[in-house]
Amino acid sequence: MKRQGKGKRGKEEKIAAVHQGWEVNGKRVSLKTKRHFVHRGKQPFWQAFEGFLIETFEYGPTVHKLVINGDGVG
Repeated sequence: MKRQGKGKRGKEEKIAAVHQGWEVNGKRVSLKTKRHFVHRGKQPFWQAFEGFLIETFEYGPTVHKLVINGDGVG
């Protein structure tokens, strides 16, 4: 998502949506434990995101599997 103020350069905000799987309820599907991470601060995105996962989901990088999907933007 890009933000731009008058006379300022655009700033891209990095956001991640995280969930722990899904549940089927008849014809509907709902995501389990859905949360959003908005990157703020000076720490690199992936380092800050890992900290969010550890704090929010008790994620262990050497214990749990993490699946990442993206929109292809670099």
